[in-house]
Amino acid sequence: TCALPICRSTYFVQEYEARGRFLSDDLSYTIEQVFLKSWTQNDQEKFVEIALSSTRMNEQERTRIRREFAKFQQDFQLRDLLGRPLFARDVLYTLIDGGSKPSDLTADRLIPYLSGEYLRREVEEKLRAGEEAFLTMEQLEEYYRHLAEEMWELETRELDVGEAEAIIDLYADDSWGLSGEAREMARSRAAKLPFLVVGGTSRRIAFEHEVFFGYFLASSLVPALSGSQGALSLLGRGRLDAMTADLVVQMTHLEDQKSVLATLSELSRN
Repeated sequence: TCALPICRSTYFVQEYEARGRFLSDDLSYTIEQVFLKSWTQNDQEKFVEIALSSTRMNEQERTRIRREFAKFQQDFQLRDLLGRPLFARDVLYTLIDGGSKPSDLTADRLIPYLSGEYLRREVEEKLRAGEEAFLTMEQLEEYYRHLAEEMWELETRELDVGEAEAIIDLYADDSWGLSGEAREMARSRAAKLPFLVVGGTSRRIAFEHEVFFGYFLASSLVPALSGSQGALSLLGRGRLDAMTADLVVQMTHLEDQKSVLATLSELSRN
């Protein structure tokens, strides 16, 4: 008998494999991980055609979807992510669900939109204690921002699972008001949430892609940078890569963009 469980890599390593070690010695089994291959641009375009053929859109509407998807394929932030079948699917169906009206879902809006959708799905379908969710979307976003900022300041892309759990403990005590079972459930999920994968060892975690790391880091930095006299000092706490710097500018209010750009320019000269 062959079973094919589909799960996040963090859950597989930290839960599924661990549980297997406690199975009866009389049970003979092997575990083999299966990974989805990345899609080429040609693969993505074939999928677009298959998906569009199942809709009732007219040819003009289908042409618009092809054009908008192709625009995302050329974006330096999204090009690699679209090689992931599940992400390509979500991007395409986000465009299709927009209907016949022209889409205003630009590349810089797509990541925040899909991130929000993934977190909403997590809260509504997975982070449940009976009828109630034990974490909110806002709390999850706060956790990811802290996680990304911690990695940035330490100049690493990985943290120990214990460090991630300590972040949950910090917020549970200070602002989330979690205790008892809800706190333990939140803590147990610290390393098994969306956007996270197993790092160099089974007890380390990382963001699954630089785009998500950059997005949550930018989300953490933007409120502090906008109109702040200490912006240069803040940005000096870690190295800011080009993609994250671009996300910071995109997410900054228009009236603050000039000062943020000046800060980034000065930082690049130091």
